[in-house]
Amino acid sequence: MKNQLFTIYNRLNILIASSFYWPINLEDLLWISFISIVTVGILIDLFSDHFHRFFKRAKSKDSFKLEIAWTVVWISVGIGFAIPIHFILGETKTIEYITGYALEKALSVDNLMVFVLIFTSLGISHILQHRVLM
Repeated sequence: MKNQLFTIYNRLNILIASSFYWPINLEDLLWISFISIVTVGILIDLFSDHFHRFFKRAKSKDSFKLEIAWTVVWISVGIGFAIPIHFILGETKTIEYITGYALEKALSVDNLMVFVLIFTSLGISHILQHRVLM
C-alpha cells in the first residue's frame, strides 16, 4: 500500500513538473493550501454572524446548537486536513499532525476552564465578560 501511495506521489510530481514549468512540489502545495484554509477560516469566523452574536446581549434558544455545529465544522476541517497529509507526507507526519491538533484542542479547553475560574472568582457578570477579554 505504501509503495502504491509513493508511486502515486511520484507520478503527481512528475505530472506537475512535466505539464508546465511550476517550481512547486506537492509538499509546498500542501503548505499553501494549509495557509489558505487557515486564512479563510479566520475570515469566516471574524465576519460571520457566528462571531458577531457574541457581542449581543440577548441569546437565542438555538445558540448552543449553532455553537456545536460550528465546532463540528472546524474540527472536521482540522481533522480532514490529515487526509492529504497522509497521502503526501506519510503516516508518521499524519500521526504528528493529529497529535498536535489534539494537544492544541486540549490546551484551548484548558484555557476556557481558566477563564471560567477567573471570571467566577472575580464575580464578573456574563454580560461584561467579553469586555474583559478585549
